[in-house]
This record gives sequence, C-alpha cells and structure tokens, in this order.
Amino acid sequence: MELPEHVLKTVRLSVVCKNEGEVRVRIGVLIAGFEDGVEHVRRVVRKNYIFSEKDKVLNLDDLIPYTSLNPCASCDVLRRSGVGGIGDGLNSSGTDGFTSCTSCKSTKTKRSSFIVGSEVKVRIVITPLSEILK
Repeated sequence: MELPEHVLKTVRLSVVCKNEGEVRVRIGVLIAGFEDGVEHVRRVVRKNYIFSEKDKVLNLDDLIPYTSLNPCASCDVLRRSGVGGIGDGLNSSGTDGFTSCTSCKSTKTKRSSFIVGSEVKVRIVITPLSEILK
C-alpha cells in the first residue's frame, strides 16, 4: 500500500467472505519454514472473526517479517556474494561472524527461513464457530 511519501512494508493476508449475512469463523494460518534441512510449521496465527454485510474482509498484517522476504538491494548483494566488501555498502560486524548492511542495518545475511524451496508455503484453515462460542 502506498501513501504519499510513505510506503507501508508489511506482509498481508486478506480473507474475503462471499456468504450473505453473518458468518462466525475461526481462521488459522500456518506458515511453513525450512531450518536445518527440515520443513516445519514456523508460525501459527489464529483468529476468531465475525463476517457481516458491512465487514466482509479480514486483513492479517505482519504474518512474516517484510525484510525476510524483501531484503534491500545491498542485502541481496551480500547474500549472493557471501561476504561484504569495501565499496558495496556492506561492513563486517566482526563480533558474531555476520555481516551487516549499511543501508538497512540488517545483520541477517542468510536466506529467509520462511522460504521452502523457492516459495512461501501457507496453509489456511477456516472452521465455523458454533453459537456457544460467541
């Protein structure tokens, strides 16, 4: 979403209800990750929600850190080269073995753990809520 002179950097999931009237649901979002050669559920978001005639869209923001999926250009150079060098906007932090980016100050030079293969895997589970669970 772009506003004048401001960009909101977020990873958003929008759920739209196409049914008429009021619909009570529980929405679960499971986001897969890959670490140490094993794929697993990295993050779970759960929300109870009531869709109505006036409110047909649920937006879930910040499901994944934006910078883990969209690094700045200098971070991308760092990831591809494996090391930071003089003149490319990258510094060696020296203490923890990571290299930091002078553009965004990120020290995360590894590939995002939210990427499995070449994609982000998201599972969405929507179940109806009974009248008892208001």
